[in-house]
Amino acid sequence: MGEVYKARDTRLGRTVAIKVLPADVATDPERRARFEREARAIAALSHPHICTVHDVGCHEAIDYLVMEYLDGETLADRLTRTKGALSIEDVLAIGISIADALDKAHRAGIVHRDLKPANVMLTKSGPKLLDFGLAKLRRSAASLSLSGMTRLATAAPNTARGTILGTIHYMAPEQVEGREADARSDIWALGAVLYEIATGHKPFAGESAAGVISGILKDTPAPVTVGQPGAPDALDHLVERCLSKDPDERWQDAGDVKRELEWIARTPRASRPGTVSSQTAVGSRAKVVAAIMAIGALGVGLLLGSAPWRQVRAPAPVSATTRIHVDLGAPAASTNLGPDAILSPDGTRLVLVAEGTTGTSRLLTRLVDQAELVELRGTDGAYAPFFSPDGQWVAFFADGRLKKVEIDGGSQPSNLCEAPAGRGGTWNADGNIVAALDSQAGLFLIPAAGGPVTPLTTLAPGENSHRWPQALPGGRSVIFSSNTSFGNFDEASIRLLSLVDHTSKVLIERGGMYPRYASSGHLIYLAKGTLFALPFDPSRGEVRGQPSALVDQVSNDTTFGFSRIDFSTNGLMLYRRGRNEGLRTLHWVDGVGTLERLDIEPALLMFPRISPDGTKVIWMVNQGPTADLWIYDSVRGTKTRLTDGKSVYSY
Repeated sequence: MGEVYKARDTRLGRTVAIKVLPADVATDPERRARFEREARAIAALSHPHICTVHDVGCHEAIDYLVMEYLDGETLADRLTRTKGALSIEDVLAIGISIADALDKAHRAGIVHRDLKPANVMLTKSGPKLLDFGLAKLRRSAASLSLSGMTRLATAAPNTARGTILGTIHYMAPEQVEGREADARSDIWALGAVLYEIATGHKPFAGESAAGVISGILKDTPAPVTVGQPGAPDALDHLVERCLSKDPDERWQDAGDVKRELEWIARTPRASRPGTVSSQTAVGSRAKVVAAIMAIGALGVGLLLGSAPWRQVRAPAPVSATTRIHVDLGAPAASTNLGPDAILSPDGTRLVLVAEGTTGTSRLLTRLVDQAELVELRGTDGAYAPFFSPDGQWVAFFADGRLKKVEIDGGSQPSNLCEAPAGRGGTWNADGNIVAALDSQAGLFLIPAAGGPVTPLTTLAPGENSHRWPQALPGGRSVIFSSNTSFGNFDEASIRLLSLVDHTSKVLIERGGMYPRYASSGHLIYLAKGTLFALPFDPSRGEVRGQPSALVDQVSNDTTFGFSRIDFSTNGLMLYRRGRNEGLRTLHWVDGVGTLERLDIEPALLMFPRISPDGTKVIWMVNQGPTADLWIYDSVRGTKTRLTDGKSVYSY
């Protein structure tokens, strides 16, 4: 409905945006009326989350608005760039700002009528609500045009003349039916926007505008927690009420929506309505409910689940998360040989791999609800610890051996067996330990009370390591990582080993590492820095359905194949946010320091080399069982694979 120019206000020395009505439509009464309506609407508003109007006028028959210049990107562009849902923190922050802006407009008697991601600008000072071109002053309602509504392209972001006023995906039922739109119509649109940025999908979609309208009038979208497993249940309820078909059933005031969002943002998960405690069942299905605690320098988290160890035949999708930041007061050790924090089976105690006074690692312990740290004596050089089932002992690797120590620290550690390069272990309920004692070997069975070591698995042709096992409920099987590529566990497979007949089978073929079992009935694993949950029946040893993303940016090391996560048997999850160690990206830096990231996903990229003329770069990509050479031409801006997928080890 207009054209916007970036301009310089020479009088006041500031950059502004000038919106003009194009000359070829300036004689159109409807377009002029909409333009004037926008001028009157936003000129009456002064709010930190609404674009400010500095001036309005007409010059040589050209109507114009002089507005605040906003440096940033629209919410629609952000969604396109991220190719998916935003973080829950961003969803809540953006929602609070938009609701606050709508509350200001509604109190001034103005209904926006075209709220959508393209009309929200994300700036350094926060979100800004734009484009009041369809705004209606409540005292001068205008009729809505329904002609041509089925010709409106569902993907088009702009409103078109001769169609329903607004953008169809975000329009309330009363708008698409041509009835009166009021403040509650904006609340519907806010619910649609929140749904989209929380899940990455519009709540109502269709092949045509008629299909979208049918969905708006008849359908109920899937819960937010299905599209975004990390979403709080309370956000699901808020959006559901925003999208009520009957305006009387919606939130009646944008200020109420704002206050509800603020409450969700600051309220611990366990105290929100609808939270499932560790003792509560959800119908006939279990639910993973998150109460995540990000802890200081170690940056770990706790995830509260809803069920003890038991078989779950139909696990529900993973549900909401809340983060509480706590400083543990202990620096993490510099070891990169395993997780630096573990959780006791009952979820009451932490053991940390922390930096010692001599610069080597050591083990410290503390109760989850207390701050005091106690050192476990004789644990110098310790890494990759794991608890006994009763939580009274901790096993760990140090000095080329597998050791164990009592959690009360009353005695010195005892040696269990030689472990030249330990790569994880699990203490089974039958009193035996299953561990990877060397970096290029299978798994072994070690009596926790001491005794002979028994091989459990042997490496198949092409495999080079079995590591990071975890015992499953019942003690009859373990899950572990199997790798065929040195130094790239992001291409590892996840396997299950029977401790009864020592047979094994593949659960995930490549693309998953560091498997763990959650009491909700999910196999948890890591892929490219994101934690996934896959429905899993441990008694049958079967995975089902499709994986759901649980937490992104989880600290891990693809070279050694571990992630900094742990689980208790009563449903708590401990994790650390951080970088993907091992996976890399490539950036091209020219002679003046301009940085350009190459359009390739993070991978185990190795040995980059620049051509003699400085225009090309070649590198190797370790892809698990294969490796390839790629070349980038900075002049053409192209990248090309040079090899045919066979292994390339050096060049």
